[in-house]
Amino acid sequence: MSKERSSKSFTIKDDEGLNPFSFKEFLRWKTLDHGPEQDQEFDAGGVACAADAGSHFLSDLSLVPQEEEETDSGRSHQVGADCTFSICTEEREEDETRFTAAGGDEFRRSRGGNEIIQLQEENMLLRTTIRELQKRVLQLSEELLHKRHQEEEEAQHLESMVQSVEQNLHLMTKRAVRAESSVSRMKAELHQLQVEINCLRSENNTLKANESEVIMTMRHNAKVASQHLNKMADHARCSLRQLMGEAGTLHLVSQLLQSIDRISQLKPES
Repeated sequence: MSKERSSKSFTIKDDEGLNPFSFKEFLRWKTLDHGPEQDQEFDAGGVACAADAGSHFLSDLSLVPQEEEETDSGRSHQVGADCTFSICTEEREEDETRFTAAGGDEFRRSRGGNEIIQLQEENMLLRTTIRELQKRVLQLSEELLHKRHQEEEEAQHLESMVQSVEQNLHLMTKRAVRAESSVSRMKAELHQLQVEINCLRSENNTLKANESEVIMTMRHNAKVASQHLNKMADHARCSLRQLMGEAGTLHLVSQLLQSIDRISQLKPES
């Protein structure tokens, strides 16, 4: 009988593998969590779980805390549980039709007690699994919200950094424009100063040339004047010599005249 029960498997659609809340994903998680032995027990009682899954899922969903339902993660898990309940309900209807065709009431009566016990055990396992899944969903939702909050903070920080960088670039652009204008102005002033320097140099050279000509003229004039003065001094010396000679002659003449006067005075007396 256990072989007959284990041979009856659930018919799971291919597109349910893509749904994380599908019954196929639930079985896969159950297999990874509880090992091969519990997976065999779960497969053996799977048909019985489908028969009473609706009522147990409804009773288990009523145990969800009100605080979890108020959060976004609780609502998302409630939607996943509803999807799981709808899938199990469909599987229950299909299994009921197969049980009716296979032989029905006698098989149920003979296995009713064991199935109820197994269903209760599976129901407890399912409740535990759903609670763990709910906790995991809440944990993942909190982590997601925390990551989103961190991403928002990082985005704000990056935005502030970008704004500061843009402001710095704007200031640097203004400074560069001012520096370029200052450089162009200083280049113009330098060119003007170079022109003035060239003009002053040419003027200085002209003055030096004129000064040299004046100095040469002054030297020539001084030399000529010195020559004339020397000639005049020599001529003056000659003139003075002549005058001194003439003065001596005149003095001699005056003495002769005085002697003649004395001689004339002595003659009458004698």
